[in-house]
Amino acid sequence: METGARLPQAVPGIDLDEGLRRALGKEALYLRLLRKFVDGQQGFTGELRQRYAERDLATTERLAHTLKGMAGNLGANTLAAAAGALETLLGQSPDSPGIAPQVAAVCEQMDALLDALGEALPAVDVASPAAPMAVDQTRLASVVSQIQRLLAEGDADAIELIETEAALLKAAFPAHFAAVDAAAKAFDFDVAATALKQAQALSA
Repeated sequence: METGARLPQAVPGIDLDEGLRRALGKEALYLRLLRKFVDGQQGFTGELRQRYAERDLATTERLAHTLKGMAGNLGANTLAAAAGALETLLGQSPDSPGIAPQVAAVCEQMDALLDALGEALPAVDVASPAAPMAVDQTRLASVVSQIQRLLAEGDADAIELIETEAALLKAAFPAHFAAVDAAAKAFDFDVAATALKQAQALSA
């Protein structure tokens, strides 16, 4: 858990109050979600432009759909609406002359949002990489059980518990942790629960 880090007062392009509500009022969680968005989406606009230039419209539509959901969860409503409009155009009128300017609009808004977040979010101390840890199977079973219960209840505390126990979960499920973590942070709790069950089964 971070100490002392606070949400900025304002970020152009984001309704922070709405985003915080979507994170169930958990400020530290919302701050981590914003940082994960910045860290994980730096290459988004390049990929969107490339896929559209290659006329890979299915992937372009999927990227727009994904961005719509991510932006909406963070309270970036203008960007979510732009991505949603692009998704609709691609699905209904794949030859529409309006698609190219909409791709450009989404990329422009996305780049502006990433820049604004990069400037507004408080700095994070970079910790030294942790050494690989031995897996305590009894503790692992307890942690997984707690996470699955929270996911089943739709409780955002599952996200915090996954982060708190990240070292243990990565050591136990090195090939599957990222999928569980990403699904939980996207509030896809059913997907996260299924990924965690698969990880358990494959590591048994």
